[in-house]
Amino acid sequence: MKDSLRFAQIKTKRTMKIREVSKELSYQVFDLCNELKLVKREFEISNQLKRSCTSVAANIEESQAAESKKDFIHKLRISRKECLESVYWLQLVKDKIETNSDVTPLINEYKKLSFMIWRITVNSK
Repeated sequence: MKDSLRFAQIKTKRTMKIREVSKELSYQVFDLCNELKLVKREFEISNQLKRSCTSVAANIEESQAAESKKDFIHKLRISRKECLESVYWLQLVKDKIETNSDVTPLINEYKKLSFMIWRITVNSK
């Protein structure tokens, strides 16, 4: 009983912040992707970036309905992988596509989010 209560507390307290951050980052990436499509006519990278970034938030949300601690950790690990992929795509945009948006803050925020997710998974074991 104590272990399941502790697990429920971990799910709510620690993931509240990453849920908010990932959702806000998704909104910012949507704006960037719209710029890439409309101004730069860059569709493939834009679509891939949007998929990886929204997957971060989607998997964090899905972790909230985890059936077990193992399932919870698994969903967050997937989310962390998507964070790292998002950093890759954002770095590619920064290095190869001239945009009106500064991509560096997004890269830094996804790196921070990745670390936060990692900390939750390590502390949840």
